[in-house]
Amino acid sequence: MAARFGRSGGCVWPALLAVGAGAALGACHRTSFSEEIEPQLAFVCARVGCHTAVDATAGLVLESGVAYGNLVGVTPMGPACGGGVAVEAARVTPGDPAGSLMYTKISGTQTCGERMPYMCDATMTCLDAEFIATVEDWILDGAPDN
Repeated sequence: MAARFGRSGGCVWPALLAVGAGAALGACHRTSFSEEIEPQLAFVCARVGCHTAVDATAGLVLESGVAYGNLVGVTPMGPACGGGVAVEAARVTPGDPAGSLMYTKISGTQTCGERMPYMCDATMTCLDAEFIATVEDWILDGAPDN
């Protein structure tokens, strides 16, 4: 993904390119769930013992083809915050990363439960900052099914 310049109307603008004495903006980049987010979720999260159709930890399946429908506007029903604590926030709330349980858990800003992927601070690598920013951009853009 291009270096970030800023957001405008749900759009992430690529870095400015110098053109003589002025500058020109590149095309608006809208994050694609199916191309940029879902493959990473399927690779990292939909593995044995976690978010597969067989295991469905916290009732969440993140396999390709079903991840979107299990995230956007869906309130967790299981122990998303550990110990069966009731959760008010949806997994993904379009336009509101801070109010999206998924975003807070992958960014390490959650107020309940563990950071995801599980044990990433101790035994495995957490998702990188660029991917987390991509998820944030997608949510800010209204979490489109694209």
